[in-house]
Amino acid sequence: MTVSLRPITVENWPECVELKPGPDQNGFVAPNAVSLAQAHFEPWWEPYGIYVDDRMVGFIMYGYWPQASLPAYYGDFEAPQGVICILRFMVDANHQRQGYGRAALAQTIERCRQRPGVRAVHLSYEPSNSVAAALYASLGFRPTGRILDGEVETWLDL
Repeated sequence: MTVSLRPITVENWPECVELKPGPDQNGFVAPNAVSLAQAHFEPWWEPYGIYVDDRMVGFIMYGYWPQASLPAYYGDFEAPQGVICILRFMVDANHQRQGYGRAALAQTIERCRQRPGVRAVHLSYEPSNSVAAALYASLGFRPTGRILDGEVETWLDL
């Protein structure tokens, strides 16, 4: 079994939008179709399918916050320099608890480390998502103590 990240393209986007979290996780992440629309209109986001061999089992989207002013719906968030944000991350309900998410997140972190000038990775999660909290903490993400748009903010210093 090989876990890899592959860009979302015209060929695989339909497979991506079919991926769904578990019924008890629906409020934790936006639907993948919304994320793909966001990546289209906010081209700083990089959407990837999480693959096990040749089957897509999840989705992750990350990127640099732009240094110019953000759209109004981002509120007062300030785009820090040298920080990559993981905006979306999910594994399909049928493929959870098999280590695929951990492997994909570790690969994403390594990709971030390889980029010149990147000093940290940022992500946030719903406070009630204890599974995500444990996963992120195990990979070195630490809560900042701030709540952003109702979510726990975390940072991983590289």
